[in-house]
This record gives sequence, C-alpha cells and structure tokens, in this order.
Amino acid sequence: MGGAEARNEQVSNPAPKSAQPTHFVSIDLGTSRIKAAVFDDKGRRVAQSSYVCTLQRPHPGWCEQDLEDALRGALQVLRDCVAAADLPAHAYAALALTGQGDGTRLVDVEGAPLRPAILWQDARASAVVRRWESEGRADAVKRYTGTMLSGSQQSVQLAWLLEHEPEVVRRARHIFFAKDWLFFHLTGAAATDQSDSSHTYFDIRARRAEPRILDALNLTWAVEKLPPELPPGQSAAALLGRIAEQIGLPAGLPVVLAPFDVVSEMIAVGGFEPGVACSVIGTAGIHQVSVQPDSFDPTTVAAGCTTYAPGEAALIRFVPNMLAVPNIEFWAALLFGDYHSLQFGFAAYASIEEALARIAPGADGVLYIPFLSPAGERAPYLLPEAHASFTGLSLHHSREHLLRAVYEGVALAAAESYAHLPLTSAPVQMTGGGARSPLLAQILADVLGRAVQVSNGASGAVHGAMLFARTTLGYTPDLSAAYAQVERSTQVYLPNEEAHKTYRALHETYRALVARLHLNSLNPTHLA
Repeated sequence: MGGAEARNEQVSNPAPKSAQPTHFVSIDLGTSRIKAAVFDDKGRRVAQSSYVCTLQRPHPGWCEQDLEDALRGALQVLRDCVAAADLPAHAYAALALTGQGDGTRLVDVEGAPLRPAILWQDARASAVVRRWESEGRADAVKRYTGTMLSGSQQSVQLAWLLEHEPEVVRRARHIFFAKDWLFFHLTGAAATDQSDSSHTYFDIRARRAEPRILDALNLTWAVEKLPPELPPGQSAAALLGRIAEQIGLPAGLPVVLAPFDVVSEMIAVGGFEPGVACSVIGTAGIHQVSVQPDSFDPTTVAAGCTTYAPGEAALIRFVPNMLAVPNIEFWAALLFGDYHSLQFGFAAYASIEEALARIAPGADGVLYIPFLSPAGERAPYLLPEAHASFTGLSLHHSREHLLRAVYEGVALAAAESYAHLPLTSAPVQMTGGGARSPLLAQILADVLGRAVQVSNGASGAVHGAMLFARTTLGYTPDLSAAYAQVERSTQVYLPNEEAHKTYRALHETYRALVARLHLNSLNPTHLA
C-alpha cells in the first residue's frame, strides 16, 4: 500500500539447501498470550512456550498494549522455545511469524513506539464508523473490501488518531499491524502481507490495494507510512544478528511473514480451499468459511469481513465476535473461585464440566448474552454500548446453571455468526483454547446441528504459519502438500438431535434480544 522502504534489503526467499534443515520455529503474537512452538518435519511440536500479555484499558472502551512489553514477551517465548528444543543451529529452516489482526502500531524513524498499540478490542473509534455509515463512506469501502467497518480496524483508528493525536500521526514513520511490527523488529524490513491489508485497504476481488479506499476515508496522507505488501511466495527476510544472538537462532535465518492469525488458523485446517468452516474459540470468537472467489459479491455482505487465502482458490469470509473464552474464564472464576485449579484453564475444568454436563441443554431457562468486552460487540452487529447479561434467572437456579448458560451463549454467538456466512455442509473445524473443552465442543455441535471436529495438536495459528513458511521457502510445492505431510488425529463431536431442537428455539430468543440491542444502538431514543 505505502511507499515505506524496507530497511533490510533481503526480502527474498532463500532457496533450501541440498541438506535440508528439518525444523521450523513459529510464533503467534496473540492478544492474551504470545505463543511459540518448534515443529519437526512431520508437523509435530517438539517444544512450545507462551507469555501472558498485559492489556491496558485507560478509558472505557479502550484497549491498548505496551509495545516494549510485547517485544520482551516475543523474544522470551522464542528464546525459551529454542532452548527447550535443544537443536543444533543447522536444524532450523525458518522462523514463521503470525499475530492478531487489525489494530494500529505507530513507530518513529528509529523504530521506537510513539504510543501504546491500539488493539482490535478497542472501541474508541466507533463514532467514526457511525459517521462514515451516515455519510455513505462505509458502504463505498465495503464495495471494494467486502468488509463491514468496525472500531477494530486500522483505517478507523487512524482517522481517530488524526483527530485526537495529530502530532503522533505526524511523527510516525511506519504504521504496522501486529505481525508486521514484530517482523520489522526481527528483520529490519518494513513490510506487510496481503491478509490484514486485504480486508482494510484492498479491492478483494482484484487482490490489490485500492487507492480510492484511502481517498474515500480522507486517509491519503497514510500512503507513505503504510508498508508495502509482499505477495505470497515473497514474504521472507533474514533474521538480524543481534536478535538471533538473543533468542538462540542462527543469524540470517529466513523469517517468513505469514498471514495474520485468522488466515493462519484456516491454513492449519485446510481452509485454503473453498468449503471449509472453522470456529476459532479463543480470546475472540472467529467464525469463518472459505468461499469461491468467482462467486463472491462484496456488495452483498451484511456482516463481518472478507480476507484473502493464500493462492487463488479461495477467499475467507469471517464474522469476529469480540470475546469468546474470556466469558467462560470470567464467570468460572467468579462462580467457582473455590476451585483452585482454575488458573490452569480448560485442562483443569474437568470436574466443573462434569457438573455442567448434568444440566439439561437450555440451562433450565437461563440465557446468557456474551458481550462481556468493555468495547461491546463488533459482529455481526456493531454494538459498542452492549453489555453481557443473563435472562431467565430465578431462585431455583444454581451456579452450574449460570456457567452452563455462558458456554451456551458463546456457542449461540457462533450460530448467529454462521447465519451471516455462506452455507457449507462440511464439519466445523474448532480451534483455539476453547477446543480443549469437550463440553464446549459438544455444545457447539448441538447448537449448530453440525459435526464439530477438533484436531489434536495439529491446528492453531502457529501451526498454520509453519505450513505457510514451508510452502513459501519451497520445502513443499503448495499448501495442500504441506498440509498432507502433517501427522494429525481428530475427534468428532456429533450433534444430538433433541438438544439441537432445544437450541434452535433458544437461538431465536437470542437473535431477538440481539436484534433489539441493534435497533436501540441505531436509534438510542427508541424504546424496544
């Protein structure tokens, strides 16, 4: 998109050596956690590490992250992962890099951060979206991108920054997405790939930047600050020596800029071909379907986003719920604080989930709306003022009823998201931290009325980034071949017909409540 130069001139694809290295390091610059893993030539994890991120919420609806802390965390997980793998330097083929989507990171001419990162959970710019909707600008952009604007997106956040922090914008040399910012620090190259950019600045059908988008949004000033897009197959640069020394990898190792986490998750489950459905139940709930590009019409999009899939075979339509697993973690901590093992997440929830499984589908009339984020909800409707809520409570309900309703609320949000996506008969691939919960997987199958498939150890954004890197550097001819080489086992959850009948009725109630919130959001004086 932009004219920003690359400080590292080696943005190229080093050819694999005759004695091919066998292992790949992969890192996901996530929102709640930064994760890294080392993979062998069969796609098996031989080491992994994670770092818990600290998010800052200085004002209602804001969500920021200290970039120095994020960099420390990224270098730490890479260092720990490499140390745990204990491999010789020549064993490594590449470092693959992915990360959270959207958001804004501004750095000066020295590469130093000018302010904390504004994350995708931030809603400060929601008023900008409403203004652009009323002026017709949002619809004009959607005709190119196939994406509904929200406060999560970089273009909207840049407009807010120009209005409220013009000096910061003036001083900015580079404007980055998360993975691109880390790529810059690891390699010195200012660049981006086509994934984040495609649903923000692209004509999605032409797969190229569309200058009329920036013109429509009065953001033409950003052109020289946005990094150039690297096409698939050319998104690599050499690891800087000083960084290599800190993390224990060889200097000059190829660093591959993989697609952002939504796309990398889809790569990990085969979503580079049309007809794949995937629910990433993590910090956010990302529900997505890969579609035929030639049948896609961006003007028909009424919710969610459209982004590219590597290659020419598919586009990805996705509806991003603001929060998923944090709903469960928050209420589990409040309701079951006497369970000291809660700090270990789903792996330690077994005894709680046994109790929840004894509650009938529908939680005896309790319904939960999972809009727990201080920034409200962003999809399928933009609801920055929305809050989480329970309905149907009475004295006969227990804490198990409430937490069961929270699990069901997360699944109902998924069902409402899929109602805005193209239909596919394929099983829903479930990934993210929530995939470690057998109860949540079964509830999702029952709510959707579709099989849900969980891949054990061979999914996730770090895995998809590794597959992308293997293909980019020529270790496999294409993503299909890379995917086929991976050893994986899966567990399938089949829907219960009686439970699905209950959830179909509950979904209608859920939909009516959310529609009422949407109506009130569009017309605050309306009393629904």
